[in-house]
Amino acid sequence: MANVNVILWSRASKLKELSIAVQDKSDFQAYCYDIIRRSSTTLLSLDISCLASSRSYLWLAAFYQRPGTATTSKLSSLTISRLQLTRDAFSALLQQCPLLNTLEMKDIVIHCSFESDMFQHCGLKELYASINQVFTMDPSFPGAPSLFIHFPNLEDWNTEYRTPTPTISMDVIAKDVARYCPLLKGLHTGTGGDITKDLLLQVFRNLSTIVVSYKILSADIVTAILSHHNTLEHLMTFIPHDGFLESDNVPALTDQLQHSRRAIDLLPQLCTKLKLLCLSLHEMHIDEIEQVTWGCKGLEALHIRIHGLNTKEKIDRTIQLWRDGRAKSTALKDGAGALQCDTSIEARVARHLLRFEKLRKIWLGHKIRTINGPL
Repeated sequence: MANVNVILWSRASKLKELSIAVQDKSDFQAYCYDIIRRSSTTLLSLDISCLASSRSYLWLAAFYQRPGTATTSKLSSLTISRLQLTRDAFSALLQQCPLLNTLEMKDIVIHCSFESDMFQHCGLKELYASINQVFTMDPSFPGAPSLFIHFPNLEDWNTEYRTPTPTISMDVIAKDVARYCPLLKGLHTGTGGDITKDLLLQVFRNLSTIVVSYKILSADIVTAILSHHNTLEHLMTFIPHDGFLESDNVPALTDQLQHSRRAIDLLPQLCTKLKLLCLSLHEMHIDEIEQVTWGCKGLEALHIRIHGLNTKEKIDRTIQLWRDGRAKSTALKDGAGALQCDTSIEARVARHLLRFEKLRKIWLGHKIRTINGPL
């Protein structure tokens, strides 16, 4: 059935997005790569994976432009999974995609040699690849330069969720980041607590974006995050699934980290540059919030849960009080006016939110709410 589907699609051209999985048969692979070739000048996003019993080689020829044409690839996002290619072919692939902004690599073997070309792609900003993928892409050539050498302007690195235990030392990672990727200031990692702590403390300095798994937020991890408090602008934990933040239901909180809750609560107090704080699985207590001062006065987006705001009705009323306060005079920004006399939990939370003049997006457990227009 798969062969029939590919044959039917084999006349397709000028596609903008494509996700395709190659299999064992050579004629099937030829059809797949012919579809890519036909759309090589129009594709913006491409996902290629291999379902064959063994990794197949990426057909680089599908990415080359036809002789005599002045067109270039418009591809900005590329995902490749369970394939193999040489280091020279990898460099050639990058050269054929000058507008590439995002690259995702999963279980890719890149065969290296001492003479391999190390083309540098100055436009790539985001890399999704495990630590082992970046540093040990060729098990038979352990001394090969890391993939970081190709991306001098890399800004964000996503090490993938549940990544295998790295086989490379933190010292080597730190040296390559400093040498090849001086602009790398965003880390998204699903690694375990010890690896995440080492990355934050030993590899990176002055990160502006940190995304980690909520389950690993121990006091040690919070301390590691706080080592970037002078530069950190975006702090997030991974959400359980797509659509979680837009759900019409208020999710139950069953896995609170009671042993590190107070340490987590320090983050908005001490990270003064925060613009986005998304801890959608973390519950704070308004009694404790009111006793401290959040230092992130420029906060623009906030995703948290508040103990006691556990129904859509309570959350909706809180949001409405916040919106009403923003729409009225500046007297309400410090909790003055009618809100000052309201002791309900909804009013108390709204008073806290009104302290942040740049705050535009809020999630308290029931849909993301936004205020548009001038502040």
